[in-house]
Amino acid sequence: MTDIKKRADGSYAPGDTWNFLLGVQSAQYTQNFTKTLQTGFAPYPKVMTSIANYKTTQFTGYLGKFNFRDGGSNTYEDTIERIEKWNEFAYARNQILVKDPKGHVFIAAISATSDISDAAIPEMPTQVTCTLTQVGDINSFKVYSL
Repeated sequence: MTDIKKRADGSYAPGDTWNFLLGVQSAQYTQNFTKTLQTGFAPYPKVMTSIANYKTTQFTGYLGKFNFRDGGSNTYEDTIERIEKWNEFAYARNQILVKDPKGHVFIAAISATSDISDAAIPEMPTQVTCTLTQVGDINSFKVYSL
């Protein structure tokens, strides 16, 4: 997930990126649209489809990250500061670019987030869950990194 920041000249630049590699659960995507059957004097109803057509999904993964070092002194970072930084990222008004390993790519907003930590065992990884709602088409943005 990468937030997309709008520049003064109207172009977009990539911002903070969050890569989730641990504890990622399969995502279920829902395609949201409305179809209404309108009955009248004809033998069959007429189908009316709304203009709205967007995806929603819920994402779950571990928030922490591994710091790999030469010599084998690898560490796992999962701090309250990282949780707070995630919450700031989730709350930001910027839209985000979402890309999953399957190939789903879309512009979204995080509409809710929660985290689970085991208070009895501080070393246990923090698991975050967030709800993503598609708010734009990937083809409507040109993101430049200068």
